[in-house]
Amino acid sequence: MSEIRGGMNIHALNNLLTWNMPYIIARVLKLVVTIYFMTIISIKLTFIICLIYVLFRFGVMKRLEKFEKHTQKMDRKNRILCE
Repeated sequence: MSEIRGGMNIHALNNLLTWNMPYIIARVLKLVVTIYFMTIISIKLTFIICLIYVLFRFGVMKRLEKFEKHTQKMDRKNRILCE
């Protein structure tokens, strides 16, 4: 409930529009320009790098994120039990 109420807060929306959107737009533009220049250099290499990135992101990083969430959950439980 508090997350929903916090998301509806005008200050949270203002921060989203003021800080996060320009950051996201800049990151997307950097990605597009980087892929454009990589494609000019070598289409095959660009494809290979993009494929490796996708495999790494969804193969390795997703598992690490899941492990980290589980570890944090167990850490919170341990702290509650120790108090």
